[in-house]
Amino acid sequence: MTAQARTCYSDLVGFILSVRLCVRELRKISGQDNRGGEGLSIGEELKDARERKGLSLDAVEEATNIRKKYIRAMEDDKFDVLPGRVYAKAFLRTYAKFLDLDVESLLAEFNKKHPVEKRDIASDAGITSPIEPKRPRYLSYLLVIIIVAALMAFNALYNPGPWSGTPDDSGTQVVEQKEPGQNTQPGPPDRKQVKQAVGVDVTLEVVKERCWMRVWVDGEMKYEGILSSGESLNFKGDTSVKLRLGNPRAVRVTANGKELGFLSEQKHPITHTITADEGQERS
Repeated sequence: MTAQARTCYSDLVGFILSVRLCVRELRKISGQDNRGGEGLSIGEELKDARERKGLSLDAVEEATNIRKKYIRAMEDDKFDVLPGRVYAKAFLRTYAKFLDLDVESLLAEFNKKHPVEKRDIASDAGITSPIEPKRPRYLSYLLVIIIVAALMAFNALYNPGPWSGTPDDSGTQVVEQKEPGQNTQPGPPDRKQVKQAVGVDVTLEVVKERCWMRVWVDGEMKYEGILSSGESLNFKGDTSVKLRLGNPRAVRVTANGKELGFLSEQKHPITHTITADEGQERS
């Protein structure tokens, strides 16, 4: 290779490097990322902060009580792996606080990339949205009810039967016979049916300090995270709500409108189950 060729090659390499530097600076100036211009996604910022602190995933799991698979999912920006939007925000808030990051900025970025949908609004409020019936099927049912009611009215007017209380062809009026000792008064409702209809409605309110908690509703885990003082959550189930509280003396519990207070005055984890009939199991 001649000296002239080597000079051209060096100039070309220098030009390419200069272009790459210019592109990088333009990305920073254009504000590609609103958290300092580093161009990092939410997951990349979480992972970068963890690695700067020299923490492993196992250490973070132990400190935050967030499962390692959920921590890895957040660092990979796979928030759809987490069990619902409300839990994704709760996990992100807890993890960001632990890493001393700007929580509000990360949550704003999360809301921007994962906009709230109608079903998520009900989920954030602790309310399960009812499934709306399809209009054509609803109209069909309504039409059937109207037809049946019209036929019954026509039959009562023009073809009275013995149940109508009018005399029949023999001139005698049919009277409903009651068996001796038969009680016609409606009895009290079955207590089991009433309890089953009521279900379980549990509210957890952190009134002081902080508390890690894990909650199962009807045997399925619905929440795991850390709540600070002044925060609260509501859970509704058909048969039971099971609680695992890391700091029970900080949490006021209310079940079906009845205040149970603090489940323990000690700062030791407990497991507590609340059922529809307010039966309790503790370990």
